[in-house]
Amino acid sequence: MKLYMTSGEKIFGITGISPLIAFRDYDLIMGTVIDYLHCILEGVTKLLLCLWFDSENHREKYYITPRRAEFVEKNIKTITPLRTFSRKPRPVDERPFWKAHEFKYWLLYSGVPCLNGFLNQTYLTHFSLLSDAIFIFLKTKITPADNQKALNNLKKFVSDFESLYGQENMVYNVHLLEHLPKCVNDCGPLWAYSNFNFESNNGSLVKHVKGTTDVEQQISTKYTLHKVLARLSKEYETTFTCLERMNSMRVKTSKKIGNITLFGSPHKLKLEDHERSVLQRDTDYIFAYHKFFYENDVYYSTSYKRAEQTNDTVIMLKDQTVGQVELIFNDDEAVFI
Repeated sequence: MKLYMTSGEKIFGITGISPLIAFRDYDLIMGTVIDYLHCILEGVTKLLLCLWFDSENHREKYYITPRRAEFVEKNIKTITPLRTFSRKPRPVDERPFWKAHEFKYWLLYSGVPCLNGFLNQTYLTHFSLLSDAIFIFLKTKITPADNQKALNNLKKFVSDFESLYGQENMVYNVHLLEHLPKCVNDCGPLWAYSNFNFESNNGSLVKHVKGTTDVEQQISTKYTLHKVLARLSKEYETTFTCLERMNSMRVKTSKKIGNITLFGSPHKLKLEDHERSVLQRDTDYIFAYHKFFYENDVYYSTSYKRAEQTNDTVIMLKDQTVGQVELIFNDDEAVFI
């Protein structure tokens, strides 16, 4: 910024003076973090999708032809995500309308497997570096080994980007990736200071606007009204009691055993010979459940048929083994999965 002040010319993407520099006790470097929603999801991830699928790049090695794109779309249609995913997968050709969460799910979960076999392997491996690094930086606990791995991945991703996609695509958002590890070291995981909450609240504020006149007044008046009504409702014991009662009725039947909560009424199930052998039980019948709650997540068994577009039956054990929940039942105050 000092160079810009003396020369008046753009220096490494810096085009002006930040007003924050006037705060004497504010550390402009450590106190300013990178928002991964705009920089990575709606920035780098969106850029890569455009490079791969836009027809203007048909001469490039990284271009995915319409024929190959059809297979990518078929892969996307087979995805049955977790119920906690706020948005279901949409076709790549609808990416101009994708929300930030859709870019997030593509980057972290579906992108690499859906592109496998249809994007040049060099570019797929390069993309996986970004996916893996961001996945690590979004954890609640980041070990020194995790941090070093993410740092190495991002260094490799940025250093190879220009040779793979050309200098013209080496945009500012790509450069910012090199500074991401420092943000995480100084201020914590990326989710701790992302703009997701602010964007969500902006959406709520926009709903208060019903015309083009005095927009600020409309927002302030209706926002204040909503807050006052919420506070007044809590002052009346009857209303508050009713609200608590309504919230408690959301789960009609449940059974808590230790730190696991079983949902719904159990159903009688006849065991097959191989199931009886695995379970080492003499009985022919057990009382099974379709779903249970454990550590802030709900899991389902494969016997739950109502979930057609989502899949919450897959689990990872402590030894990193991946399995699928086929049976949930309890006996002698213990839960068996």
